[in-house]
Parts: sequence; structure tokens; C-alpha cells
Amino acid sequence: YSSFGSRNQAVLVGFQAQAGFLDIAGVRLFNYAGSPTGHAITYALWSDPTEDGNPDDAQLLTSVDSTVGTSWQDVFFPKVTPIALGSWFYVGVYLRDLEKAPFITGVDNGIPTGNSHQYNFLGDAAVDLSSLGTGAAEVHRWSADEGVGGNLLIRAIPQVSPAGVPE
Repeated sequence: YSSFGSRNQAVLVGFQAQAGFLDIAGVRLFNYAGSPTGHAITYALWSDPTEDGNPDDAQLLTSVDSTVGTSWQDVFFPKVTPIALGSWFYVGVYLRDLEKAPFITGVDNGIPTGNSHQYNFLGDAAVDLSSLGTGAAEVHRWSADEGVGGNLLIRAIPQVSPAGVPE
């Protein structure tokens, strides 16, 4: 997983919204060893207008620019975005303008692949986050059959409501 050889890489994971997990506040990423700490990175949230679990037509809802950190990194969007119960959404990161795009995140081998949908849009030209399906030279859709023995360590951060005060 050290490198795909392309200069630009958007990696995202798709989920279906569940009760108690409907308001997305940010993205959590585990930086895989060898990723360029300090390099510019964009964290993003997309909706799926066709609700088919395929991000080729995903619509960018919000994003925030940051830098690559070490280990776990939580990045929060400017505002919380509500997601309807049962709707597909995607969270991910975008690295650009590298000599070679590294595999940016680790893999959780303790959870069977299939609990989420995982995608990698990459190429030497920039990936358009507003039009993923047309902005990538190559698209990988990972599954257990394609050698990823777990789930990518990219997670949505839900808004946490403060505990109610008893009357």
C-alpha cells in the first residue's frame, strides 16, 4: 500500500446513515506510515443523489483544507451537515500535487470488508471533488476480492449532543 504512482489521490469511504449518526461534523483519518506529514490535504463530505452507493455522481457538501498529521487526525467542517436516515454519504480526503501519491490511510483488518464501500480516485491531473466520476484517470473500488482485508481508516465524526439535564 505504499504508493499508487499518481500525483493526485482522493480516497473516500461510503456509509448509509443510521439512527444516532445523522449529523456529520467532520472526518477522522489514520495516517498510514510514510504519508507526507505537513503536506496540504482536503477533508470532504459528499452526498449520493441517486442513493445507489456509487460515488461517481456524488455531490460535494462541504470540505476543509488542512495538513497531513501523524497517527489519528480529527478535522471538523465549518458547520454540521445533516444526513437523512438511510441515505448514502461519503467522507474522504484528497492529496494533490505530489511526486507520487502514497496510500494515505491504514486498514482495519479486524472488521470484515463490506461494512463500508471504499473508493480511490487518482491520476496525474487534479481530481475534481465536485465531479469525482469525471475527474479521475483511474478509479479503484475495493472489496475483499481485491486484496483489501479490512476497512480503510477514514471515519465520519457525528455531532455529539450534550447529555440532557434531568428536570
